[in-house]
Amino acid sequence: MVIFNLTLQLAVTELTNVSSLTKTLISNSNDLRTGSALRDFANLFDDAIRQLSRSVESMRGESVLTVEKVGDLKTWISAAMMDQETCVDGLEEMGSTVVDEVKMKVQRSSVCMSNSLAILGHMDEVLEKFGMHLH
Repeated sequence: MVIFNLTLQLAVTELTNVSSLTKTLISNSNDLRTGSALRDFANLFDDAIRQLSRSVESMRGESVLTVEKVGDLKTWISAAMMDQETCVDGLEEMGSTVVDEVKMKVQRSSVCMSNSLAILGHMDEVLEKFGMHLH
Protein backbone atom coordinates (compact mmCIF):
# COMPACT_ATOMS: atom_id res chain seq x y z
CA MET A 1 0.00 0.00 0.00
CA VAL A 2 2.96 2.30 0.48
CA ILE A 3 3.81 2.25 -3.22
CA PHE A 4 0.17 2.86 -4.10
CA ASN A 5 0.03 5.85 -1.74
CA LEU A 6 3.22 7.26 -3.23
CA THR A 7 1.94 6.96 -6.80
CA LEU A 8 -1.33 8.55 -5.79
CA GLN A 9 0.37 11.44 -3.98
CA LEU A 10 2.61 11.97 -7.00
CA ALA A 11 -0.50 12.04 -9.22
CA VAL A 12 -2.00 14.76 -6.99
CA THR A 13 1.23 16.77 -7.25
CA GLU A 14 1.37 16.42 -11.03
CA LEU A 15 -2.31 17.30 -11.40
CA THR A 16 -1.79 20.35 -9.19
CA ASN A 17 0.99 21.39 -11.59
CA VAL A 18 -1.45 21.06 -14.51
CA SER A 19 -4.01 23.16 -12.67
CA SER A 20 -1.42 25.82 -11.89
CA LEU A 21 -0.31 25.91 -15.53
CA THR A 22 -3.90 26.30 -16.66
CA LYS A 23 -4.42 29.23 -14.28
CA THR A 24 -1.20 30.86 -15.50
CA LEU A 25 -2.30 30.42 -19.11
CA ILE A 26 -5.65 32.04 -18.25
CA SER A 27 -3.94 35.16 -16.95
CA ASN A 28 -1.69 35.31 -20.03
CA SER A 29 -4.42 34.61 -22.59
CA ASN A 30 -5.55 37.36 -24.94
CA ASP A 31 -8.05 35.07 -26.67
CA LEU A 32 -11.44 35.25 -24.91
CA ARG A 33 -12.52 31.86 -26.21
CA THR A 34 -9.35 30.12 -25.03
CA GLY A 35 -9.47 31.97 -21.71
CA SER A 36 -13.06 30.89 -21.14
CA ALA A 37 -12.26 27.28 -22.02
CA LEU A 38 -9.21 27.33 -19.76
CA ARG A 39 -11.36 28.57 -16.85
CA ASP A 40 -13.71 25.63 -17.40
CA PHE A 41 -10.75 23.29 -17.56
CA ALA A 42 -9.24 24.78 -14.40
CA ASN A 43 -12.49 23.88 -12.65
CA LEU A 44 -12.30 20.34 -14.02
CA PHE A 45 -8.69 20.00 -12.91
CA ASP A 46 -9.63 21.27 -9.44
CA ASP A 47 -12.39 18.66 -9.35
CA ALA A 48 -9.90 15.98 -10.37
CA ILE A 49 -7.53 17.13 -7.62
CA ARG A 50 -10.38 16.84 -5.11
CA GLN A 51 -11.12 13.31 -6.35
CA LEU A 52 -7.50 12.24 -5.96
CA SER A 53 -7.08 14.02 -2.64
CA ARG A 54 -10.16 12.19 -1.41
CA SER A 55 -8.48 8.96 -2.47
CA VAL A 56 -5.31 9.86 -0.58
CA GLU A 57 -7.32 10.83 2.51
CA SER A 58 -9.29 7.60 2.43
CA MET A 59 -6.03 5.66 2.62
CA ARG A 60 -4.61 7.49 5.64
CA GLY A 61 -4.29 5.16 8.59
CA GLU A 62 -5.78 2.24 6.66
CA SER A 63 -4.21 -1.11 7.29
CA VAL A 64 -6.96 -3.12 5.59
CA LEU A 65 -8.25 -2.62 2.08
CA THR A 66 -11.78 -3.67 1.32
CA VAL A 67 -13.24 -4.56 -2.05
CA GLU A 68 -15.52 -1.54 -1.65
CA LYS A 69 -12.60 0.80 -0.92
CA VAL A 70 -10.68 -0.46 -3.96
CA GLY A 71 -13.79 0.09 -6.09
CA ASP A 72 -14.16 3.65 -4.78
CA LEU A 73 -10.50 4.41 -5.41
CA LYS A 74 -10.72 3.10 -8.98
CA THR A 75 -13.81 5.26 -9.59
CA TRP A 76 -12.22 8.44 -8.20
CA ILE A 77 -8.97 7.96 -10.11
CA SER A 78 -10.80 7.14 -13.33
CA ALA A 79 -12.97 10.25 -12.92
CA ALA A 80 -9.86 12.39 -12.49
CA MET A 81 -8.37 10.89 -15.65
CA MET A 82 -11.57 11.56 -17.59
CA ASP A 83 -11.55 15.21 -16.43
CA GLN A 84 -8.04 15.58 -17.84
CA GLU A 85 -8.93 13.93 -21.14
CA THR A 86 -11.98 16.18 -21.51
CA CYS A 87 -9.80 19.25 -21.11
CA VAL A 88 -7.17 18.16 -23.61
CA ASP A 89 -9.84 17.14 -26.12
CA GLY A 90 -11.54 20.51 -25.74
CA LEU A 91 -8.31 22.42 -26.32
CA GLU A 92 -7.53 20.30 -29.38
CA GLU A 93 -11.00 20.89 -30.83
CA MET A 94 -10.56 24.63 -30.39
CA GLY A 95 -7.20 24.54 -32.12
CA SER A 96 -5.70 26.23 -29.08
CA THR A 97 -2.03 27.16 -29.19
CA VAL A 98 -1.57 26.06 -25.57
CA VAL A 99 -2.70 22.47 -26.12
CA ASP A 100 0.83 21.04 -26.41
CA GLU A 101 1.95 22.67 -23.17
CA VAL A 102 -1.11 21.40 -21.29
CA LYS A 103 -0.83 17.96 -22.92
CA MET A 104 2.74 17.54 -21.71
CA LYS A 105 1.74 18.24 -18.09
CA VAL A 106 -1.39 16.08 -18.36
CA GLN A 107 0.70 13.19 -19.68
CA ARG A 108 2.80 13.15 -16.51
CA SER A 109 -0.20 13.07 -14.19
CA SER A 110 -1.94 10.48 -16.40
CA VAL A 111 1.03 8.15 -16.07
CA CYS A 112 0.90 8.46 -12.28
CA MET A 113 -2.84 7.81 -12.21
CA SER A 114 -2.47 4.86 -14.60
CA ASN A 115 0.16 3.39 -12.30
CA SER A 116 -2.19 3.79 -9.34
CA LEU A 117 -4.99 2.05 -11.25
CA ALA A 118 -2.64 -0.75 -12.28
CA ILE A 119 -1.60 -1.31 -8.67
CA LEU A 120 -5.25 -1.40 -7.58
CA GLY A 121 -6.09 -3.75 -10.43
CA HIS A 122 -3.56 -6.27 -9.17
CA MET A 123 -3.97 -5.61 -5.44
CA ASP A 124 -5.79 -8.89 -4.77
CA GLU A 125 -3.06 -10.88 -6.53
CA VAL A 126 -0.32 -9.13 -4.55
CA LEU A 127 -2.10 -9.62 -1.25
CA GLU A 128 -2.73 -13.27 -2.06
CA LYS A 129 1.03 -13.86 -2.40
CA PHE A 130 1.35 -12.78 1.24
CA GLY A 131 -1.56 -14.91 2.34
CA MET A 132 -3.84 -11.90 2.65
CA HIS A 133 -7.10 -10.96 0.95
CA LEU A 134 -9.25 -7.93 0.32
CA HIS A 135 -12.11 -7.79 2.80
